[in-house]
Amino acid sequence: QAHDVALRLNDSTFFWRALMRAASLGLLGRKAEAKREAAELLRQKPDFARRGRTLIGRYIKFPELHARIVSGLAKAGLALD
Repeated sequence: QAHDVALRLNDSTFFWRALMRAASLGLLGRKAEAKREAAELLRQKPDFARRGRTLIGRYIKFPELHARIVSGLAKAGLALD
């Protein structure tokens, strides 16, 4: 369901689109697609690996959801500091 929402997000200039897609694809086990989205996320936000937890925490206030996003990104090949 999260991946379906990410597909409908139209703002390609804001890094959340790539973040949502990378995390959801990672959680779905679609690694090649997830890695492409993670690369796009890093293209848009080069310091995301270092600042990602903080940036996610600005919008996601539920610890369980925050952890799932971080887990999905890790499965996409993007480990956060």
